[in-house]
Amino acid sequence: MTAPYIHPKIEDVSVDPRHGERVDLVLVVEEGVVSEVVETISMMDGATLLRELDGGVLTMDVAESQLERIIEIEGVLSASPDKEAEILH
Repeated sequence: MTAPYIHPKIEDVSVDPRHGERVDLVLVVEEGVVSEVVETISMMDGATLLRELDGGVLTMDVAESQLERIIEIEGVLSASPDKEAEILH
């Protein structure tokens, strides 16, 4: 598996998160593991799944302190800010 695409803004925040701050995030995950990724995220403090769209696209509200954990979940293909999502298939 190739490394996921992480938008530069998300990369910056994951390296230096601000306590108490949140970000709207769009994840694209492999279609075969969507349910596992959703389950993993649902068990995390500081992450709220907002929508599950076709094609393995998940939108969520995430504490900046959780970004690094989320982008390391097996099956994540890309992570972008909600306003600048890169939908890769």
